[in-house]
Amino acid sequence: MARRSLFGRLLRAWFGGARGAGSGKAPGGPWLTLFFAALFFVGWCFFLVVLTMFALPEWQVNRRFVPTRCTVLAKRLAVQDAGGELAYRPEILISYTVNGTTYSCWTYDITQAYQADRDEVLAVLKRYRRHQQYRCWYDPDEPHRAVLVRGFSSYVLLLLLLPLGLILVGGVGLAARLISWRISAERRAALVQQAARSLPRLQNDHADSLPSCLPEDQKYTDSPGARLTYRLPPENATVWKVLAFSLGCLVWNGMAAVFATMAVNELWRGRWDLWLLGAAGATLAVGLRLLVACLRQIGRLAVLGRTVVEVSDHPFRPGQEYRLWVAQLGRLRLRVFRVLLVCYEVAVFRQGTDERTETQLVYARELLRLQNATVTAAEPLERELAVHIPAGAMHSFRAAHGEIRWEVIVQGAPELWPPFRHEFPVLVYPPQSSQPDDGTLVSQDVQTTDSAASP
Repeated sequence: MARRSLFGRLLRAWFGGARGAGSGKAPGGPWLTLFFAALFFVGWCFFLVVLTMFALPEWQVNRRFVPTRCTVLAKRLAVQDAGGELAYRPEILISYTVNGTTYSCWTYDITQAYQADRDEVLAVLKRYRRHQQYRCWYDPDEPHRAVLVRGFSSYVLLLLLLPLGLILVGGVGLAARLISWRISAERRAALVQQAARSLPRLQNDHADSLPSCLPEDQKYTDSPGARLTYRLPPENATVWKVLAFSLGCLVWNGMAAVFATMAVNELWRGRWDLWLLGAAGATLAVGLRLLVACLRQIGRLAVLGRTVVEVSDHPFRPGQEYRLWVAQLGRLRLRVFRVLLVCYEVAVFRQGTDERTETQLVYARELLRLQNATVTAAEPLERELAVHIPAGAMHSFRAAHGEIRWEVIVQGAPELWPPFRHEFPVLVYPPQSSQPDDGTLVSQDVQTTDSAASP
């Protein structure tokens, strides 16, 4: 089995999940869920701090404060010790009259933020002269509050981008984790309870021999086909995965741009903030890697195109033969193109509070194998095949601690692109004839393994 990089495993756990995700355990384990929850919580805390301390006061100054004239009485340089480094802000004593009442206060802007550039603060103080009149703005509800400048600071907008990115990434990731966890745990229980009601036709014929956990076939038959009766849904929606990947890449690179802008601003002022430089370098490195991977995914989706699989009837029955239509769209040249019918046996073991899933390939038959095939927009690769389900095959089965899963797998090895593999689940129901079902797993036709199934 080929080794995957740590980064690739993280991306697979984030966006794609694990192959055994249907075992009742959310892909990636609880640590990934806690990671997204922490991002979401920290993002909201950071957002509320920035909103209440900077963004909301500036919005009030620009929307509610009333303009008037004031007189400068005095001015001073305020100094603050910020962790061993000095920070400065201008403070100016002004006097102004509101409705016959005179007020005075030390002020400059509404945020009262300190900055490290002393020369810039001194330049601000030089612009205001004592006993001169200037324009100011005061709060009509609290007239003793006034400012000499208003507007929206660019750094406040940048500070808002960072928590919004954390909230978006953490919220989407946490929602996906919780939904997948709920579906994997609750859908199986619902199938167990509704199996008898969902298959009244089979119950009438085989009331005694019918398995207790037959999966529903509604989602497999709700999409009509263009050539045959039904179009099979793929197990993983590639387009949605690419969109989610692109959204995550966009948000992450937005956060990287915020860190980079702040770091460059500090360097421009002649200060070396090692923590900020480290954060900017790390986020930019990961953002660049994400951007390259995102472009590859988008390019691969544009070049490879969709894979379509349709069947003449569904669900399948042991001992019966069906027609299968496969179409590969896109613009590419395939060194190898394969279509297989496989059956997996999935077992779920509980070890303390953890669940372990083992998947074993018990049946595989190659339905089609092509070499050096060319796919164009005008001439997609299309084949109609015959699919025979062995008479002694075990039907589809899904329970809390085990599963029998049948799939149609389409594999390809295109030139200049990594190999692809698309899985289309199918259902095999018990035979309708009077022949007893001994529940034997057919394994004599196994021709490949999970690792050897790749072209």
